[in-house]
Amino acid sequence: MGKTILLAAGGAFVFFLLLTAIIFRVISPLRTLLWLMRNYFITIFFLVILCACILNIPYAAIGFSLVLYSLLVSLFVFGVYSAVESSITMRLLGEISEEGKGVHRYTCDTIVRRRLDRFVSLGILQKINRDTYCMGTRVNPFAIREKIIDGLRYLFPVS
Repeated sequence: MGKTILLAAGGAFVFFLLLTAIIFRVISPLRTLLWLMRNYFITIFFLVILCACILNIPYAAIGFSLVLYSLLVSLFVFGVYSAVESSITMRLLGEISEEGKGVHRYTCDTIVRRRLDRFVSLGILQKINRDTYCMGTRVNPFAIREKIIDGLRYLFPVS
């Protein structure tokens, strides 16, 4: 049963990664986080259908597989995706600031506008008028990782 759980969770995670790679090629970069969540739930649907209906795996094993799959996706989103997303932005800003060399099509204004547009599309910010924004009703999912790290630092201070 242990191998079944690992195989189901690992297979679902590989399916999630493949589905994400395919979809990220055709969607707007402003919608990547939304599609990460959609891919997560699409994969859960197929995992449950495959395991319960076709392979007749016990429900307890499906439950453990779902928990393990969710942990794998969380590690990917918070450990890989958000780090890559931040590093790309930092690399672009670094190239721009190097004595005027580097990427000429990206000005600081362009980067700030694109970032603000992305926050508006995610619901983190609301656009009031052309140059005025306020906090939206949604929580920034990337801030969750920082809150967890802050909590761990509070619980386990480095002396």
